[in-house]
Amino acid sequence: MRGLVADFDMKSDLKTIRSYLDQMDPAVVLPNFVEISLGLKVRLVWVFEREILVRDNQFCNELMSALFVKMRVPTLLPGYDKASEKPTQLWSNGAEWHLVNEKPMSWNIVFGMAADVGAKSESGRSEIPIELIAGEVEKRFPGRWQGEFELGASGVRFWDATADCPSGCQVKPDGMLCFTGRAGFAKWGEILGFGWVNAQRALNLTNAAGETYFDGHRYWEFNCGRWYDMIRLDINLRLKTRGIASKTAKGQTVSDVDRVLAHIQMANRIDGAATLINFRPGIVNLYGSRILNTSRLRRLEPVSKTQVEPSQDFPWLWDFLTGLFDRRDLNSVEFFLAWLKRAYRAVLEFEPLMGQCVFLCGPHNNGKTLLCAHIIKPLLGGVMANPYKYFVGETDFNSELFEAALWAMNDEDSPSDERAKRKLQVKLKAVTVNPEHTFHPKFQKKVSIPWTGRVFITLNDDPASVGILPEVNCNTADKLMFFASLPYAAEWGERRETEARIAAELPYFARWLLDIYKPPAEIVVGGRMGVKSFFDPRILALSEQQNYAYNLLELVATWCKDAPAFTDTDTDKWEGTPSDLLAHIAMADHLVPLLRDWTVPKLAKSLTALARTNSSGITFVEGTDSRRFRLVRNAILKTEGPKPATT
Repeated sequence: MRGLVADFDMKSDLKTIRSYLDQMDPAVVLPNFVEISLGLKVRLVWVFEREILVRDNQFCNELMSALFVKMRVPTLLPGYDKASEKPTQLWSNGAEWHLVNEKPMSWNIVFGMAADVGAKSESGRSEIPIELIAGEVEKRFPGRWQGEFELGASGVRFWDATADCPSGCQVKPDGMLCFTGRAGFAKWGEILGFGWVNAQRALNLTNAAGETYFDGHRYWEFNCGRWYDMIRLDINLRLKTRGIASKTAKGQTVSDVDRVLAHIQMANRIDGAATLINFRPGIVNLYGSRILNTSRLRRLEPVSKTQVEPSQDFPWLWDFLTGLFDRRDLNSVEFFLAWLKRAYRAVLEFEPLMGQCVFLCGPHNNGKTLLCAHIIKPLLGGVMANPYKYFVGETDFNSELFEAALWAMNDEDSPSDERAKRKLQVKLKAVTVNPEHTFHPKFQKKVSIPWTGRVFITLNDDPASVGILPEVNCNTADKLMFFASLPYAAEWGERRETEARIAAELPYFARWLLDIYKPPAEIVVGGRMGVKSFFDPRILALSEQQNYAYNLLELVATWCKDAPAFTDTDTDKWEGTPSDLLAHIAMADHLVPLLRDWTVPKLAKSLTALARTNSSGITFVEGTDSRRFRLVRNAILKTEGPKPATT
């Protein structure tokens, strides 16, 4: 662009035209020529000190309009023709030319207006931060750019070794707007190389996408310490708040937001999202699938101190634990600490270590719940869930359970009937034994995931409360632990102070438990549980007395006292099927009323349960195809309670 032409639909002589021009504001640049056209109309012509490059027709039109406004051209003379601002307007050489100003319009005026228009004009958007481009410019063309390299800044065409105009170009998001040289615009790829630009664009898309993943239906993003699932509209809003443009730039087919979303869908695609407590958070390869682990467990880090003494570093915790468990004869605290050490290590080190379901029975207000909520829970990741409704079949949705490494219940979660109790006990066994579980969030399909957390149940030690305890037999003995607890010997302090003290001592206890405490050798066993099961004899006896099979044991014991099968022979053993036993008991007239609640199937089920219980006096007869049982009279009539099962 070399100058400007303004056309006025008026006829006048030169003297009148000069009088109008003399009234111009001194700040307005006087035209260089007055031309009288062939139609005797007036044109004013300005010539630039030097030509200026214009990027395209639109930019040229905007620059001409801005210059005309700045110089108040539309009001200089009557009859201004707006077509003067069209870059494509064709002018014929007029009849008369009159020089009125020998000094051309200075470059500073023209460039200043061009730079201002350039700053306001629409430009493509770059997917590369301008700070990164500035660093690359200085690296490749050291010292060529003066001042801050930022959007809207002007300077020399640094990539052209022959360029010397200090205001020859302007920084735009997608390249340099040029006012000198051969091209009106130079894209970053032309200046810095398309290979570098493409690599940086991909990297910037990755940075904009961040830790956002797409599972084919929903997007997942980490925020405020946990993973949230979002729809496309949510992600659009979040990207826009990060400065990513949602408007499609001129000459483009998609917006920057769409590009980032496309990158997420391609590069950050996952097969699903699930809570995996035994794996590190983030992307996990599970069964050949790319799974986002959304676990929100907060690992309790032990103190860095390597030498920890219970009496000095966690005295309150030590006194509480050793006072809660009976150490006098059974030393049950060792079993509990060994179980807790293994559970803590599994969470801290992301190891899929299995462990028994623990029942802690004891008197009211002795610290059972405190142990669960403020000691075990923090050590196992700080998330605890109640599985009762899931265990008894009241709900099939269980996603919140598998977000926790600790499932906790108490005697308030007691089944209302025998059927619910059986469901609960079946689920307890399945959770403890199986490392694979069905994960079923609401409104989503079921998936199979690994979970090796812990189940911890606190109960009062009365007969009604311990009735929830599962049957202990050869199939379940290595999967359960029954502990008895003692009354709290001291006076409870203020609750908040106690909890604050536990929180302060817990990292020291964690270090001691993890690295210093060594369980007795006879407690540590091989296999999947790692720790030998413990059963407090009193709690075990109480639990067995609440089982339905114990009713049969009482009936059989009464029958054994004077049954002809024993009194008429020299043996204290009897063998037979459930039908045989029912028939023999029915021979005793005084026992017939007690048989009204018994059928052969019920008898068979209870005999099977008793045969699996150590020291019940009832065993299976090996080597037979039929369901035959052996009853040992002396063992059945014993006065002591059933002995604990061994693993």
